[in-house]
Amino acid sequence: MLLLTVLLAVSCVLAYTQVRMRESIISDESVRLQTLTRVADQVLTVQVASADAALRTMRDGLDRWRSGDDYAPFAMEHLKRVEKMMPGARTFVVLNAQGRCQLSNRPELVGKVFNQRDYFVQAVASVATGDDVLTVSVPYRTALGVWAVTVSRAVVDNAGLVTGVVAATLSPDYFQTLMTNMGHSPDMRISLIHGLGRMYVSSPVTERLMDMDFLQPGTFTKRHLDSGRVESLFEDVTVIQGGEQRLAAVRTVSMKDLGARNGFIAVASRSLDVLLVEWGHENALMTGAMLVMVVLSAASLLLYQRWVGRLERRAQRVEAELVASHAKYEQLANTLPCVLFDYEQHVSGQLTVHFVSPYAQQLLGFSAEALTADPRQVLQHMFPEDVLALQQQHAHAYSLHQPYECTVRLRRPDSQTAWVQMSASPSAVADQPDATLWSGFVFDVTDRMQLETELRHMAFHDPLTGAHNRRSFMQTLTQEVHRVQRTGEVGALLMLDIDHFKRVNDTYGHDAGDDVLKHLVGVLQAGLRRLDMLARLGGEEFAVLLPATQLTGALELAERMRLAVEKNPAVLRDQMGQPGKTVVYTISIGVAVLDANAPSADDVLKRADHAMYQAKSTGRNRVCAEQLPSTASPLPPPVLPT
Repeated sequence: MLLLTVLLAVSCVLAYTQVRMRESIISDESVRLQTLTRVADQVLTVQVASADAALRTMRDGLDRWRSGDDYAPFAMEHLKRVEKMMPGARTFVVLNAQGRCQLSNRPELVGKVFNQRDYFVQAVASVATGDDVLTVSVPYRTALGVWAVTVSRAVVDNAGLVTGVVAATLSPDYFQTLMTNMGHSPDMRISLIHGLGRMYVSSPVTERLMDMDFLQPGTFTKRHLDSGRVESLFEDVTVIQGGEQRLAAVRTVSMKDLGARNGFIAVASRSLDVLLVEWGHENALMTGAMLVMVVLSAASLLLYQRWVGRLERRAQRVEAELVASHAKYEQLANTLPCVLFDYEQHVSGQLTVHFVSPYAQQLLGFSAEALTADPRQVLQHMFPEDVLALQQQHAHAYSLHQPYECTVRLRRPDSQTAWVQMSASPSAVADQPDATLWSGFVFDVTDRMQLETELRHMAFHDPLTGAHNRRSFMQTLTQEVHRVQRTGEVGALLMLDIDHFKRVNDTYGHDAGDDVLKHLVGVLQAGLRRLDMLARLGGEEFAVLLPATQLTGALELAERMRLAVEKNPAVLRDQMGQPGKTVVYTISIGVAVLDANAPSADDVLKRADHAMYQAKSTGRNRVCAEQLPSTASPLPPPVLPT
């Protein structure tokens, strides 16, 4: 009876151990798979966001790119530079309203018609809803024979009519390489699937999956979308891959923050047969051992004792395998170009760091050991305003128990400044209700932030002269009109135009005309205050906004400008960059008052333009003020040229 009792107890213990071991293997692998889907989500979202930022900039500059001033070659070269700065983007195109390619970083596409493509049709159709929608196409075979996804936005004029579409094709090679590097087992599959069920990219590559519908009933992706969750875990039979038992982590890659209606689904899975092969062997072996023990237990307890020793050795082997598996996970963490972390935050404010990946030394300038010992030291190297923003976002997320993201500037110990983005998600800690586990990652976004700064400058400045463009000027002028209406103060607006500018272009060429425009901006800027604003409205037409300036002061400044231009001719440069011919030119200036009676920015602009027209029609090279009502003080006579 004692022997039977011992055997029964041992059998129960072994069965429980195997069940727990299986659960542990599944749990550890589930965490790895979820981490992979989150990394894939972040990388894809960043790439789409970067492509969308480029599309918006392209759309804002289309008026110049479509003009007849030979700007198209510059635009195509610019698109090629944008492609080089975005490794995940392959092709940029500008299509007209009929779908014909006008501009592209790939010249072989110019002139081709793509009005039947999904990204063109959807972008045009979205205008009917009145929304500025980012269209994410279903994966397809491009005109260059590449399997890709294209993001696009419609271009609409002031009347609400579609004048074209700007589009960017995302290269699957970038994501293919990344997912191949993330895989840590031959049976692993990492995929990015379009929200409409079409495979975009998968590692390893399987051509037969490209034409399958991943939203058919019973698939992991369909069941995940039906659940409404952001992340799902499945341990079941696949419908797509021949009924194989797989462990899968599925995550919705939402593009709603970018204004896109369609997103992606990230899937990382492993074969349960391969994952549990060692566990299955151990389970079968232990079952056989128990049968042998039951048969031979009556004859000798010695066999039982030997079996215990064998079991201990096997347990050590399993532990060694778990250590090796953990080493593979650490290798993955070291390979990814981001810092992974896990730490506990207690109600008292105490932080207990469990893990920081070694990439911290390269990205943040601190070793993983140093951050594990004192994670708050990194705050001392952040910009003070960024530290405050980070602490506020963290406190808000902690109070609501929700994830958060924050982008901060960091002065690393090597005196380099870097932009980094941190994403963290909270979870409960078992048996510790007063503690919260934060898991996440930090990655470098310096290149993206610099690109955004450059694109933002391009959106508000004239690329030739460096002066503000019409869009930026009209925004500032509208604000100034509202200010003077509210405070009762006054201001002034100058409209100026180069006299006989066409003669300069016809005589010396358009390059000389560009030199004259840049020379004019330099002369005008030298006589302005920091609060004044100079803008190029188009061609040779410029405007100057003078806040807090009376009409008399504006006329005096305008006359100084006119004389400065007349007395400082433009010096042209020859092909070797040496000073060459001198171009003498003049300007005509119109002055308008900006006061509380001004109904709108357009009204002030029209009045200044009318005054400039008077200066043109009365002989040019002069300053004319607008005709105020008879109740106003008489204006000084226009200044005639010397």
